[in-house]
Amino acid sequence: MRKIIKMIGIGLFSATLLFAGGCNESDPPEVSVSRPLIEADYMLNSIDVEVRANGAWTGRSDVEWCRLSKTSGRGTQSIAIIVDENPGTTDRTAHVRFTTGDEVKATASILVTQQGDDTWNGGK
Repeated sequence: MRKIIKMIGIGLFSATLLFAGGCNESDPPEVSVSRPLIEADYMLNSIDVEVRANGAWTGRSDVEWCRLSKTSGRGTQSIAIIVDENPGTTDRTAHVRFTTGDEVKATASILVTQQGDDTWNGGK
C-alpha cells in the first residue's frame, strides 16, 4: 500500500512540475525598425527598411505621399518605404508607425523628411 501511495505522490509531483514548466508568461510585445530616420531628396524614392517584431505587426503612414510596400507581417521582414516626388519647393515630413501586440502594444516609428524641389522656378 505504501508503494502505491508513493507512486501516486511521485506521479502527482511530476505532473505538477510538467504543468508549471509549460506555463511560462508570454514575452511582452516588441517591435523595432532598422532606420528610425529617413532623409529623402525631392525625387521619387524607395527605401528598404527591416521591421523586427516578436509577433504580428501592422504599419501605416500619416500622409498619402509616403507609402509602405507591406502594411502587415509577422516577425522580421524587409519592406520598402515609398516616398513620392515632392512637387513643391518646401520640405515635408511624414511619420510611419509600426505596432504589435493585442492588449499591451509596442510601437516603433520612422520619421521621414523629404526636401522640396528647389530647382523649380515657377515656370520662369
